[in-house]
Amino acid sequence: MTLPTVAQWMAAAKSGDGVEGYPWGDDFSPGRSNSRQAGIRTTTAVGVFASGMSHFGLFDCGGNVWELCAPERDAGRGPWLRGLRGQQTPDDYLPIKGGSFAHYWCSVKTRTDVTIREADREWDVGFRVLKRLP
Repeated sequence: MTLPTVAQWMAAAKSGDGVEGYPWGDDFSPGRSNSRQAGIRTTTAVGVFASGMSHFGLFDCGGNVWELCAPERDAGRGPWLRGLRGQQTPDDYLPIKGGSFAHYWCSVKTRTDVTIREADREWDVGFRVLKRLP
């Protein structure tokens, strides 16, 4: 088992129309994710926002908790490795995707790129795992 890369996470989180807006489509809808607009202010059980499911059946790709992704340091320096003004992000940073209950609608977009330091511990960051099949 492993963390998904940003590319794997993005592929699984996109809506069926391929738009990189939200897991359910291009327009924000407060009833589809546990973002700050939901007003819950904490995590929720998987499936509470079933109408926000991605095309591939993943729950909570938008909202609930930010999700850690595997670093792609040797994979062509993906866009998540670029910080402010295009400067390279240090190697001790990890990409997180999906937004959380503590953040506004714009953070739950699938294309939102954010990083955190490996040493940081945040109350609204979690992970999902990827199991490679034989």
